[in-house]
This record gives sequence, structure tokens and C-alpha cells, in this order.
Amino acid sequence: MNVEDFHFFATDILGSETNWVEGIARKLGVDATTVQGWLEEDRLPDWIERRLADLIIGRRERPELPDDAWIVGTSPTEPERRYLVHLHPPRFVARIVSGSEPRPAGARRHGQSWRIDDGRVLDDVVWIDPPPGNDTDRLMMRAVEVARNVGTDTGQRKT
Repeated sequence: MNVEDFHFFATDILGSETNWVEGIARKLGVDATTVQGWLEEDRLPDWIERRLADLIIGRRERPELPDDAWIVGTSPTEPERRYLVHLHPPRFVARIVSGSEPRPAGARRHGQSWRIDDGRVLDDVVWIDPPPGNDTDRLMMRAVEVARNVGTDTGQRKT
């Protein structure tokens, strides 16, 4: 796929040319400066064609997701288990655990971990979509910020 095709499909997905770089960056889960870099270098990542196809197909098959990118909640069957879910691509799920919380006997790590500076950890990060490559650290820093701003008991925002 070349940059012209990318522009065509991106604006088709968004339904507008207005602020299309920022809009498609948000849908792809990357920073707008990353998309701008692709355009300036006339070079797109290998995964972009499939991701655009997923967005086109998904737009027809699923209702639009809410604009909220993050959901923090508890397991309905195990209320002590807390999760952070990123709804916008690249989507992922992570458990929010106390840094001192022991792993159950025999439990294996299923994904990556990111430390929150309040002693908790985003643990077992599992990607639903392909991780964003060079933007993984930036996205996970944002996830840590979201988790930090959520209280430890009720899921309510810290004040």
C-alpha cells in the first residue's frame, strides 16, 4: 500500500478529510506525529493494510464503540480482580494488581507488566490487536496514568 492509498482509505473510514491524520491516528492507536512521519517518509508499516481492512470491515459489522478509550472495572465473578481495558486499536486488557500480590501457585505470566508508581502493577497485558511497535511505550505510559488516576477500591477516579 502506498501513501495515496492510505489517505484514500483513511478518509473513507473517517468519512471526512478534516483532521484526517489525527482521526486515523486515534483509530490506529498511535500518535498523530507517527502518522505524519509515515507520510513524510512515504513509508507505511507492514501491518497498516490489514488494520485498515479491519477498520473498514468492523465499521460495517459492529456499531461504533463509545468514544471512551479506557474502561476500568472488576470481574463479576471475582470482585478482587481489577482490569484496565483499552477499547481503541490497538486494544488490550491488563490486570491491575498490588505490587505485593502473590501469583497463585502454578500460575504463569500471560503477558507483559508495567509498574504504576503507587505500588500497583499493570500485569498480564494481553494484546487483542497487534501492539503498536515503537508507540508501545507511549501507549503503556498512558495506561499507567489512567490506572494511577483510578482509586484502588471502587474504580472511582482519585481526587
